Amino acid sequence: MKTTLTLLLTFLSLSSFAQQRFTPATWIQPDGTAKDILIRFGQWETAPTSITYKINESAPEQELFPSQVRALHVKSQSEERYIGRETQVAVFSKDPSATNAVNRIPKSIFLRTLVEGDLSLFQYRDEDRIAHYFIQTDTSWEELIYHTYYADWEQKITRPHTRYQTSLLRATFDCPALAEKIRTQPPGEHAFRQIVMAYHKSPCTGALVFKETRAKGKLRFGLRAGGAFNFNQTGFEYAVPYSGNHTFWQPRLFAGFQYFLPRRNYTRSVMLEASYDQQAYETTDPVPTRITQNYIQAHLSVRRYYTTGEVHPFINGGLVFGAPTESANLSRGWPRDYSPSFQFGISAGAGLRKSRWELETRWLSQQVPGPASKGVTLSLTGLLTLAYWI
Repeated sequence: MKTTLTLLLTFLSLSSFAQQRFTPATWIQPDGTAKDILIRFGQWETAPTSITYKINESAPEQELFPSQVRALHVKSQSEERYIGRETQVAVFSKDPSATNAVNRIPKSIFLRTLVEGDLSLFQYRDEDRIAHYFIQTDTSWEELIYHTYYADWEQKITRPHTRYQTSLLRATFDCPALAEKIRTQPPGEHAFRQIVMAYHKSPCTGALVFKETRAKGKLRFGLRAGGAFNFNQTGFEYAVPYSGNHTFWQPRLFAGFQYFLPRRNYTRSVMLEASYDQQAYETTDPVPTRITQNYIQAHLSVRRYYTTGEVHPFINGGLVFGAPTESANLSRGWPRDYSPSFQFGISAGAGLRKSRWELETRWLSQQVPGPASKGVTLSLTGLLTLAYWI
C-alpha cells in the first residue's frame, strides 16, 4: 500500500511540471502584426478550442482563440504552423441517403498547415478524432469531402464521397498534368500532400512557401548502474518454516536502447533494457539455509519528459520479464527441490535528466505466473541508478 501511494504521489507531482511546459512561437495577428510568445504546446491529437500563452516566462497566462490568429508558427523540433479560421465543417453520417448529403456546421477552429503556397493544404482533427482536410487558393477555400457512407439500408455496403476530386481538379485547373493523379489516387493525407506538393513543381507553376517536414526519431544506446533493495516473498508448500520474507541489497547493471519519438518535441520515448538480477532466500530457522537464483531481466518501458530547460524531470512505466539463467544454487541447508520459474511484472520510475546523464528511481513488482512455485513467488524491488545515453 505504501509503495502504491508513493508511486501515485510521484506521478501527480511530476505531472504538475507538464502544466509549466511552454514552447516558443510566433503569433501573427489578423492585421499582420507578428509577436513572439510562449504557448502551452502539446502537438494536439485533436484541435484545441483555445491555446494558453504567455508574453514571457514571468507574464500571466492568457487564452488565444482562432479568431485572433492569422498564423501561429511553433518552434518545436521542426517548425509547425497553424492558422485560425471560422469556417463550415462537414458533419458526416453513414445513414443511407439517396442524395449522399453532407451537412455542415459553422466552427471557429485551429488548423494545422501541411503545405503552404499558391495551393495550401490544412488539417483539422475534430473532437471525434475525424480528420478534415481543407485546401486554399488565392480565390477559394473548401473542404475535401472523401469520407464513406452506407449505400444500402442494411448498412452493409459503404462507398466513399468523391467530391474531393472535383475540389482538387478545380483548384489545379491550370495544371492538367495532375488530373490523372487526382482521379486515381486513393484519398487521404498522403495523397493530398502528394497532389498539393506536385502543384508546386514542374510542369505546374505554383510557388511553395512552406511544407511541414516530419522529424525523425532518435535512437540512443545507454548504460545504467546502481543499487537495488529487494523484498522477496517465498513459499514452500510442505514446510511452513521455510516460507517467509527476505530482504537484501545488490548491485544492478543495465544496458539497452531508448528511442525518442519525433513528435511532441522528443518528450516521449520507448526503452528496452536488459539487466542482471539475483533472487535470494535466506533463513536460519529451522536450519541455516541460503538459496540464490540468477536472472536476466528485460525491461520494456515508455517514458515522458517534462520542461524544456537544461534539467528534464521524467516518469516512466512498463513491463518486466525475468528468465532464470541456470539452476538454483543451494549454498547451504535445504529444501533441495527449489523450483525457480519465469517471472513477469510491472515497473514505474521517475527521475531527472541533464544532457545525456540521468538519475532515476524505479520500483519493480514481479510475480511467478500461474500456480505458486516452491521458491520466490513475489519480488518487490526499489532501484536507484545513474545512466548515460550515448
